Order: sequence, then C-alpha cells, then structure tokens
Amino acid sequence: MEFQPGTQLLPENLSYSQLSTLLAAPIEWVIEKAMGIETGVRDHLASGNAMIGTLLQRVVELAITTKRYTAEDLGEFFDQAQTEVAFSLGTRESEARKAEIKQLCVESIFQFFETLKKENAVPVAAEYPLYQEDKAKPLTVPLRDPETGEELPDHWVIDRINGFVDVLAEYPDGELGIFDTKYTTSARRYPEMVENLADADVHSALQLAVYARNFPIDKEIRRTGFWIFRQKELLCPENNDSNDRLWERALVTLGKRLEMLRRGKFEDQLYQQLVDHRESGESLDVNAMKKICNSERDVEIEHGGFIPEGGQYRHYDVLTGLKGEYDV
Repeated sequence: MEFQPGTQLLPENLSYSQLSTLLAAPIEWVIEKAMGIETGVRDHLASGNAMIGTLLQRVVELAITTKRYTAEDLGEFFDQAQTEVAFSLGTRESEARKAEIKQLCVESIFQFFETLKKENAVPVAAEYPLYQEDKAKPLTVPLRDPETGEELPDHWVIDRINGFVDVLAEYPDGELGIFDTKYTTSARRYPEMVENLADADVHSALQLAVYARNFPIDKEIRRTGFWIFRQKELLCPENNDSNDRLWERALVTLGKRLEMLRRGKFEDQLYQQLVDHRESGESLDVNAMKKICNSERDVEIEHGGFIPEGGQYRHYDVLTGLKGEYDV
C-alpha cells in the first residue's frame, strides 16, 4: 500500500486495542483508524460473550463504586446491570441462561474480591481512565528503519494513551494493582499470555504492559493481571520487569510502523498473502492467516520487537477482504 509521504496519518493518540491493531494488522489500522473507514459493527448492541463480559464488568463497577461486596449485593447489582446492558437476558426464553450467568457472576466476582482481600489489596476505583488532562504523559516514540530496525534521529510524540483500567487496587504501602476482567470460553488464551514466551524474556499480555507503563499516577505498580470470570482465577505475569521489557519491545515495532506511515509505503506480509491468493484464485482461511501472522511475529520478536498474536483483519475482511477486492 502506498500513499502520500508525510505525518498526516501518524496517530496523535492511541488506545491499547488501536496499538495492538497497528502492530499486528497495520493496513487494517490505516483503513479503519487513519482513513476512518469502518464496517459499522460498533452500531450494534453487544451480544454473546461480549455482552456477558460487559454485564459482569458493570457488576464489578457497581460493587466498587458502592463498596458493597457481599453475595447478596452482587446479586442485586446483577439484576440492575442486566437491565442496562443485557436486555436479551430479560426474556422468558432466556430465564435459565440468565440464572446460570447470575450464579457465575456472584460466585466469580465474590471470589475476585476475596482474592484481593487476601493480598491486602483494597479496590479503590473501577473504569479508571489512563488519560487525565492534569496528569498527561505524552509518549515519545523513536522512529526506526522498517528494514533494519536502526533507530533514526527523528521521533514522533503521541499526545495521549486512552483506555480504562477495569479495577484499580491499593496495597497498604501505597503501591497499586491494575487488573482487567475477562469473560472467555478459552481455557488457554490468558494463562499462555501471562507466561514468558519461548526464547524471549517477556510475556505477551500487551494490555497489561500498556496500562502499567502509561498509568497517570506516579506510584509503584506492584501487580498487574487478568481476572478470568469463568475460571475464577487471577492470572499475573511473574514480575513487573516483564511488563517493562514487553513495552520496550512494542515501542521498537511501533517505531517501525510509524516510519512506514511517514514514508508513505506500507508493507504487510498478511496483506500481501491475501493479494497473492486472490490473484491465484486460491482461498486463505483463518488458520492460514494466523499462521502467517505468527510467523511474522516470531521474526519480529527475534529482532527485539513485538507483534501481538493472531491478527486477522476482521474489518478488512468485510471492506476489501476474503470475498472482496484486495487492490486498495
């Protein structure tokens, strides 16, 4: 993909999800974020696992806001949150499913707060914003040669990193805990994510690294982790040094991506594979796409960078994708 060289497409702000897309599926990021071409999926109400995750996160928020953590309180918050964000569970046909999710909600979230209590961590905020105008921390990214990875004299400043920490907790010595809640049917995804990668010194939970390194309060971050609702388990990287190392790797790859944008020529292995398969008349399924992404990821990690796992060009598939026109 080629376009006018310059800084017009370089981002002035990023969220974790936008950063992840820019690293893993850069042309999708250009189409969706830089050019503003979207599929419109955000216009639809959340459903399925996304809806349940939103519902349970809302219960956590209500509990922390009111400082009420008993099982009875959580059941009451579930009923309130269900009418706010999970309308489809209010039908007669969904009564059994609603009861099942409510039981999980009460048991899992109660266990979450008990886990924090055992660590002497007190929940102090929910949906805590990363960006606060009076505590702004602009991010200076050294630009890098996309081919060699060599650091260039120039840099780009990203004014703000956006996002919200699901749960902020404080320990007796004033150190902080940053936790994100997840509802997933996968038993392996997040346990594997917080473990160190083979042949590397970092885990792959980029979201935790983004939150830890861009948190607006200048306090020590003691712990970061994911609370997995279904497994009722807190998953944390071995230590925060791993967050630091992962963040530095992400900045290496981000510097390459930004320089590509500045030069006006974007090279993307997955995109090229889509083009090649279209021209040959062959199909490229999701598993093949993942394999290509992970191969590129391994090479980037070997050279000191980082690419999140399994970029799939979800929006790109709809706009110009597997059933569309690749010559953009």
